[in-house]
Amino acid sequence: MPEAIYNELSSRLEHYISEHELTGKLPGLQKLAKILGANHITMRKAVELLVNRGRLEVIPSKGTFVCTKVPRLRKHCLIGIVGAFGAGYCREMLFERLNASVSDSGYKCMDIANNPRLFFANPRLLLQFPVDGYIFLGDSLNRSILETLMEDGIPVICTINSNFPEVNHVGMNHFDGYARVLKLLLRQGCRRIAFFDYERAGDFRNYIEDIRDIFISVLGTRFEPDLFVTHDSAAYYRRYGESYHEAAAMKTINAWSASPPDAVVTIPPMTSFLKQHFPALTVVNFRDYSHQSACDIHAYADLSKVLRCAVKRMLELFDGDKELKEIRIPFIITQIERKK
Repeated sequence: MPEAIYNELSSRLEHYISEHELTGKLPGLQKLAKILGANHITMRKAVELLVNRGRLEVIPSKGTFVCTKVPRLRKHCLIGIVGAFGAGYCREMLFERLNASVSDSGYKCMDIANNPRLFFANPRLLLQFPVDGYIFLGDSLNRSILETLMEDGIPVICTINSNFPEVNHVGMNHFDGYARVLKLLLRQGCRRIAFFDYERAGDFRNYIEDIRDIFISVLGTRFEPDLFVTHDSAAYYRRYGESYHEAAAMKTINAWSASPPDAVVTIPPMTSFLKQHFPALTVVNFRDYSHQSACDIHAYADLSKVLRCAVKRMLELFDGDKELKEIRIPFIITQIERKK
């Protein structure tokens, strides 16, 4: 993948700078490319990655310079976790167990926000928290937040997203999970398999397109574009208020009424509406934690494991590990037996 090539070359460039104790202005792209045995286009991407990480600075009409800014030192022994997952007692228990698992490191985890969009408009608010690094779950990270934190030398880990190649990723292997579910449905005799969810915004917009690609890859000629449905949740909420799930569900139900699918992969709020109108429909729910709805197949995340792996990786970053890693954790998929 191009991202892997850019990351590998940026690591080699960083090693070259360190090994030769380079300071100030670097040689031009063409010369750097020749030194490291790469083409200038790939070298430009590698330089961009190091600029985003705060290692290099590009000054227009002057060139590329090694940054002399002293990295932010560890001093708080706190790791901030941002993102919507769990609620109430469930969330408290996750943090209690997480802190118990890392107690020997001298660090603790701080629950920053269940509504991360608070920081989208003003990322610098995150600089006010006394933490040494941030872990972002779900779609809680955007480009402006990342650039703000990296400029201040604060390490960042986020869930898997190709839009952020310059940071470490720890998260559920969504795409493997979707592929496994689709193959399971095919083995069970489902031939017309639908998808129903809300669109993603901003830097996570590519998520739905990636899922569509998996549907096409696994289903082949059985893929039906009309059965792959997404709605704009914000637009529905503005129009229907708290009834926006029902409104979105009914629009889809009406579209499928003449020829309903055999199965659908969807989110829990839609399950009861779909089951009410299509009792024979096999419903698959994907969730970030093990909360069961009226679905037939449940794919959920071991969120505790995700958090433990992310914190472990953050501690490695604190200890000086500069390698970029992507840690994927498989979904747990269960078939729910219901009494007739």
